[in-house]
Amino acid sequence: MSYPGFTNPDVIPYPGHAYVGTHPDHLATMAFLHGLDPAPPEHCRVLELGCGDGSNLIPMAYLFPQSEFVGIDLGTRPIAEGQAFALQLGLKNISLLNMDLMDFPLRFGHFDYIVAHGVYSWVPPVVRDKLLQVSGSVLSSKGVVYVSYNTYPGFHVRQMLREMLLFHVHSALDAETKINQALALSSLLADAFIKTDESDLYLKKEWEAVCKRSPGSLYHDELAEVNEALYFHEFVEHAARHRLQYLSEAEFYMMHDAGLPSHVREALRGLDDNPLLKEQYLDFIRFRRFRQTLLCHEGITLERHPGIERIRQLRAASPANPQSAVVDPNSDSEETFRSTNNATMICSHPVAKAAMLVLTKAWPCSLAFDELLAGIRTQLAGFSLEEHATLVGDILLAAYKLGVVDMHFIEPQFSVAAGERPLASRLARLQAERGELVTNLQHLMVLISREEERHLLKMMDGTRDRAELACELRKFKCDEANLEKSLEELGRLALFHRHPGQRIPSRQDDRDHAFEQSMNAIDSSPSRFS
Repeated sequence: MSYPGFTNPDVIPYPGHAYVGTHPDHLATMAFLHGLDPAPPEHCRVLELGCGDGSNLIPMAYLFPQSEFVGIDLGTRPIAEGQAFALQLGLKNISLLNMDLMDFPLRFGHFDYIVAHGVYSWVPPVVRDKLLQVSGSVLSSKGVVYVSYNTYPGFHVRQMLREMLLFHVHSALDAETKINQALALSSLLADAFIKTDESDLYLKKEWEAVCKRSPGSLYHDELAEVNEALYFHEFVEHAARHRLQYLSEAEFYMMHDAGLPSHVREALRGLDDNPLLKEQYLDFIRFRRFRQTLLCHEGITLERHPGIERIRQLRAASPANPQSAVVDPNSDSEETFRSTNNATMICSHPVAKAAMLVLTKAWPCSLAFDELLAGIRTQLAGFSLEEHATLVGDILLAAYKLGVVDMHFIEPQFSVAAGERPLASRLARLQAERGELVTNLQHLMVLISREEERHLLKMMDGTRDRAELACELRKFKCDEANLEKSLEELGRLALFHRHPGQRIPSRQDDRDHAFEQSMNAIDSSPSRFS
């Protein structure tokens, strides 16, 4: 069954990806921080509305065999492809169904986590309403709903570009012609802005971004029959009509004013007792165009300002690196840490610097709070677990608000150490046969661009030792040194399974004695913790 305004994925498939903000570990983390007692990711039920080919749901089912996953989508082609891939993986805990959301049956029971990524803004109003109605009806008592959507004020710019493209392609007879015409116009308009004033440069950048879109993204976003935005407060009001309340954003740092000028932060503090209104004004300030909002049942009392008590019960990880070549955590000198998302933290307090160094050394693994305290104690003279534990909790919360630190509900399900007979994720091994993008065991998309590394990844099924893998690499004129380098790189991409009984290792770089040495030096824009 179809309906007016539906852009059929069977014509041009929408590119499937894994979205880390939808992962049960991430959703459980946000729920726990805000006062809920969420279902453990290892034993939960997950529903994805608009699952496409299962690229987001299948990696979850692969990682958590004791959990149950259901995905529905109106496209017959992507569902068939997802079913075939799940069968190839041998998954028994996932059902991908070709189904119209308007016909969704309640017989499926309740779900702990419900995901609707890339659906709400791209379907007619009656289907949006059904999405929230279904979510409210089948959500478990302490469950979480994830909904992404386009939002104002930032989407006004993309809407303007979209209107121009739709005007240009209105007479095209097929999808491929529409895509080609849209790309041609985008390229022409990007080249037309030759002035150097800020508005021209901004629009030039926007058009250049359209030129880089994949055909599937362009067809289902800019050229879609339906692609509507709304203000945050309007979405919250719509959710409330289905007895759902705002829980948080999927991105914790986006809910906070860290990094804004001091007088702006001071003005926003007047809204601390009205978090929904504060969220709306943060959208105005950031000119936000896209949201990933989490909902839960109405009537649940939430902790709107998460405290360090809950932070201390989670696991922390950080991909940030210090800017300086050498960092002395025992000094009062300033040090800048910058994350892969360009988030920045400036530390002068010895405990803060030591905490960040411990976390960056452990990356991509996460550490429990006690493990972090133990690591800090090895770095600082006079560090006291009793005296400084609260301070470490404050540091983690501040770094999380900045986006420099990630928090996790469960232990990592991977190892950075390859072992004598490396066992890489079978999911990634099969994906490597299809192309350069694979999903790692952190639910992140990673690029394996070198042919020899993709071949090596496909060979690491736990049956081959290093000598046999080195023999495989020699087909690409690579020696044993290349093997060890590749194994280290693939390990840091979180692609290796943990072996039974294996202790979770830290970063495999043999630098346990040198926390004060830097990783990679990266410039940054400052936000401070002194």
